[in-house]
Amino acid sequence: MDEERFEEIKYQMEYRSTEELQKILKDRNYDEWTEEAFEAIKRIIDERKVKKKVTEMEAAALFVMTILKDSQKKWPSIAKELNQLLIPKKKFSKKQSDAMEFSFAVIAQHIQALPNLLEQEQAKRILEYIMKIISTPELGTYPREIIKKYQDEWDACLEQAEPPFYGIASVLFDALGCKDTQKMGDDYYIKSPIVLMALAEQVTKFGNPRWWKNLTERYNIVKDDLPGVDF
Repeated sequence: MDEERFEEIKYQMEYRSTEELQKILKDRNYDEWTEEAFEAIKRIIDERKVKKKVTEMEAAALFVMTILKDSQKKWPSIAKELNQLLIPKKKFSKKQSDAMEFSFAVIAQHIQALPNLLEQEQAKRILEYIMKIISTPELGTYPREIIKKYQDEWDACLEQAEPPFYGIASVLFDALGCKDTQKMGDDYYIKSPIVLMALAEQVTKFGNPRWWKNLTERYNIVKDDLPGVDF
């Protein structure tokens, strides 16, 4: 196998954990995989045994760029799917601003893994890098504010023993300007449970839920040594 082909297969396997790759090798399902793929997977596993280094800032930047790029690409089809659940005149738009709102929700969910995978201080530093990267001059403090809303709702749901994914969906519902409600009594309306469930599902399944775990398996995340950076 030449290097170009190996790199192509390696890219395709990027979001699969080492455990998943080991299972593929063990099962040897030739209906799904070729001998060439098995050869490449074995090499990928061997490469991952030697952890490379990545700085906290690089990890944060890679995470944000991955989510933003995928969100911009996939949001139109997600919006189309969601719109099938809404009343005709209240549609999710396919514009870039809505894709950005969706990406913030995905980021808010993914960062919940940081305190469980990294030491407390390192998790805080990486989170701050993420906030700095998404807080562009055009958006100002809005990204921090909306991520805080997501975090507050996530924490509130956990305290009430409720699924935190629906807390994320509820904030996203408002951020996207959704007006789809269900009447529960005289002058009492709630956000559409169907739309909330659909939003929760889209956010939860977007990208790779194991993104940070996979990164920590493959890389040693080291502290940046940058002058003037103080958290």
